[in-house]
Amino acid sequence: ATRSDGEVFYVDTETSITKGFEGSFADRSLGAVGARSVDVAPDGTVWMTTDNRSIWRFPNQDASYLPLHNAIHYLLRHPDLQNTYAKDYNAAQAHYQIYGSVEGRDASPLSACGDTGGHADLANNPFDPCWYLNHHPDLAAAFGSGNVKAAYEHWIDYGIDEGRQSNANFSLVGYLIRNPDVAEASGATNYTAAYKHWFDYGEAEGRNAAP
Repeated sequence: ATRSDGEVFYVDTETSITKGFEGSFADRSLGAVGARSVDVAPDGTVWMTTDNRSIWRFPNQDASYLPLHNAIHYLLRHPDLQNTYAKDYNAAQAHYQIYGSVEGRDASPLSACGDTGGHADLANNPFDPCWYLNHHPDLAAAFGSGNVKAAYEHWIDYGIDEGRQSNANFSLVGYLIRNPDVAEASGATNYTAAYKHWFDYGEAEGRNAAP
């Protein structure tokens, strides 16, 4: 299910200025409509500008406002969104307002990192910031043992490319070792390509990504 109440608040084209309803927004993504910027007002209303110079408004009819500072927790709970939005927290926030709230996606904040291990809610995800910090002492020393945002952004910016293990049961190094056809096609140390392959094919095919 997706929101279908997206109203075109303003459209600037060569021929007309329109205010009204655009019709169903179902089965589209923010990228599919050429979203250039998204902002979520304090009442949960999403304002989005698109490549065709239109401004969309999504009223927060179900009071499902996601504070911007919780958007990173939303991304951490949903790896498919990490792959789409990376560090664009505004887009993640808007995704929840438009899609996630009606899809029943969990956007609740994660609890604080413990001293050992990882986060129970992320045990089956490819990335767990608590585990990542607890098992990479250089990062814990640089960022602090509970700095979830810094851990996530390091993983996106550097950790994937470096092939750092990101959770107890997920390793890009292990993925390439256990799947020689992927290593042959992508390169034995091309961890970014390996991660893309896992997202695009490997997970659905049940391929082993254990350390």
